[in-house]
Amino acid sequence: TLPVLNRRCVEAALKTAFALNCTISESCTFDRKHYFYADLPSGYQITQHLNPIATNGHIDFIVFDEFKPSDLYSKRVALTQVQLEQDSGKSLHDGANNRSLIDLNRCGVALMEFVFAPTIYTAVEAVSLVKELSLILKKIDCCTCKMEEGALRVDVNISVHKPGESLGTRCEIKNLNSFNSMQAAIKYEALRQINVLENGGTVVNETRAFNVRSQETVPMRDKEVVQDYRFMPEPNLPPVIIKKTVDKESETNPNIVVIDKVINQLPILPKEERERLSNEYGLSSKNCYKLVENDKLCNFFEHIMKEKPMRDANALSCFLLVELMISLRQCKTKFENAHISREAVGECFDLYYEKTITANTACNVLNLVIKGEKTRPMNIVDENGWRAVNDEQKKREICMKAIEVKKHYAERYKKKGQNYSLKQLTMFIKQYSNDAVDEEDAIRILDEILQPPKKN
Repeated sequence: TLPVLNRRCVEAALKTAFALNCTISESCTFDRKHYFYADLPSGYQITQHLNPIATNGHIDFIVFDEFKPSDLYSKRVALTQVQLEQDSGKSLHDGANNRSLIDLNRCGVALMEFVFAPTIYTAVEAVSLVKELSLILKKIDCCTCKMEEGALRVDVNISVHKPGESLGTRCEIKNLNSFNSMQAAIKYEALRQINVLENGGTVVNETRAFNVRSQETVPMRDKEVVQDYRFMPEPNLPPVIIKKTVDKESETNPNIVVIDKVINQLPILPKEERERLSNEYGLSSKNCYKLVENDKLCNFFEHIMKEKPMRDANALSCFLLVELMISLRQCKTKFENAHISREAVGECFDLYYEKTITANTACNVLNLVIKGEKTRPMNIVDENGWRAVNDEQKKREICMKAIEVKKHYAERYKKKGQNYSLKQLTMFIKQYSNDAVDEEDAIRILDEILQPPKKN
């Protein structure tokens, strides 16, 4: 059967191009890209080589490392082009039986491809870029971005070079389907290429796959050079004409798409959303970043703030991102699936913020709220005797009791500053006080009494 262009795909590409600050072409055409591989039975792929739908865009994003959350910074990466093309089949490599299987279910399905400029220098930057792209695509309702379902896949081109030298020979790692795989594949491949060069070898321009089990990249096939693809115009798909406004011709010609119709209803994008949260609530960059990652949690935060505008917005956002997330994990549910009372969470936060309860007690109360408890948090606290100890002398007495009962660990912490020994002491304090002493206070008082060696 002859190919037929899906109009909704063209409209999604235009909406995406506009959101990514691209120059939208007045007309775009399709080409055949010839190559022989088992995942493409026709022997060619329909793509946009010469006249893609959009070019010269950029994406601004926050580079955020979960292990160094205070080191976040902003970065802009140029987007070379957005193009529409046909998807190929999925290759499944069975190393145990020395064979490859091909899943052709997705073959021929339309997809959008984004080509970014080579200005990304770390695995964290690459992952942060794709996270921002997925947020944008979900926000404008163009993609679910569920990587585990194949809705979003990433091909990463990696090369290494010494400072001041030109870019090295690149290798492409195909079809990465999770952020963890992305990060691991980039780190492994960069080190592999460095080792090859330092041992006097030459990096081969090739396509590689990432083996999740071994956490290594493995060769798939040699990388074809551009002229090997034998690009030619696709004879069965006419050019798509893109106009800014509706006219008589656009109403009758199915190959004309009007931009204004497509981009009229664009929502606020993640970057603008972060700026709004910062301006309206005075949130830190980190809290803005984490809230915008989860639309529903962000709305939840704003509803709680509107109930009581005098609440500390940064403290509330941290409470939702830490204590509430801990409780959801303990209850083995996701925020999207939980039916949680905003009033109850707001009251629980107030109790925590006013130091009526500790962080651990707040999690205990939230666990009950998540499970459907209708009793007010204040009543739950009073019924269970969960009020925090705020008297400094009483806190000190409880810590002294821990030192007395756990004398062995106290001595080891005093002499060597062992984290394990400190953990044993704080666990005893938690149990003995029924979570009435905050862990930070317990550690502070233990340090004052025992004076362990200072860590470098």
